[in-house]
Amino acid sequence: MTALRFVEQELRRRLADQPNTGTFYAWYDEQAGQLRCSLTSAAPSRLPFGGALRSALNLRICHIKVRW
Repeated sequence: MTALRFVEQELRRRLADQPNTGTFYAWYDEQAGQLRCSLTSAAPSRLPFGGALRSALNLRICHIKVRW
């Protein structure tokens, strides 16, 4: 989870001056056996999957300013 925190911090730093917001999130893809992450302009309530959201190890879905 330290790596995900690092990515979150770097995205915040790099995109701090951008006018719009986005959502950075990560999930475990059981079928592929991989941890995946994405940055989207969608709000957390509109992420592109139907499963229930659950925060792991006190990580949170973060909103980041981005240019679209």
